[in-house]
Amino acid sequence: MLKGIDGALTDLQTADLTSIYNSGQHLLRMINDILDVSKIEAGRMDLSFDELSLDEVGQSVLSTARALVKDRPVDLLAKIPEDLPSVWADGQRVRQVMINLLSNAAKFTEEGQITLRQRLRQKIQSL
Repeated sequence: MLKGIDGALTDLQTADLTSIYNSGQHLLRMINDILDVSKIEAGRMDLSFDELSLDEVGQSVLSTARALVKDRPVDLLAKIPEDLPSVWADGQRVRQVMINLLSNAAKFTEEGQITLRQRLRQKIQSL
């Protein structure tokens, strides 16, 4: 539906369907997280490194997190620079960490704001 196969959607319909899709993906990741715990306990956790766009991951995670604060007076904000470079990381684990952080923030924030802030931090090399 998001791809327009059934016709044009309003902005509200697109936002709702995107939220539903992202929530489904979040549930799938939670199931995989449970499976990962058993892998960690068995000493068989594998990481899958690839080039990763942190701004895309951040936007995706924010879309999922919006459902967590939908019925409360909580603003979910993003401070994500457009010029963040790609990183070499396990995308699933990065998403997992970001979703866990935002979920915890949502759990303990009754009102106010939650801000996802990403920034480039230069490592200073000593001589």
